[in-house]
Amino acid sequence: MEYEVKENARSRRVKLSVEIDGRVIVTVPSRKFLFLVPKFVADHEEWIELQRTKMQKIGPIVDLNGSAADFKKHKKIALEFLTKKVFEMNRLYNFSFTKISVRSSKGRWGSCSSDGALSFNYRLIKIPVELVEYVVAHEIAHLAEHNHGPRFWALVERAIPDYKKRRQALRKFIL
Repeated sequence: MEYEVKENARSRRVKLSVEIDGRVIVTVPSRKFLFLVPKFVADHEEWIELQRTKMQKIGPIVDLNGSAADFKKHKKIALEFLTKKVFEMNRLYNFSFTKISVRSSKGRWGSCSSDGALSFNYRLIKIPVELVEYVVAHEIAHLAEHNHGPRFWALVERAIPDYKKRRQALRKFIL
């Protein structure tokens, strides 16, 4: 089975993920763990195939890859739109945050820093609004819960009762 190995010093253990396009990614904390990778992948082949089957059921994938010029063209519109969404959705929570920014990230839709700064991918303006609302609620929930535990998901569910469906739908879009 083919797989790609990535090193991430922040990772504490060897991790396995299956991308929406079926690629298998193995993340290791450091190069000294490389010897574990072949057996790790072999031990998880059944799980990998299950994940690939799930990914196929998602349906056609939309690639939102954009250039630096595309980012420059859409940054201001995205910031205005997302700022409005944050204020609308935060009425439910009334959490404080330090700033809102827009970036061109290849790997994430949004983030929330420990100091309360919310950052969003400008490509959010290219996907359906109900998915944008899920991403915004997700990041706002991180202002109170900096993890993905049960309390975090309860906060997301308060704003987006069907968040599981929206989260699944978001996987059709590749950054």
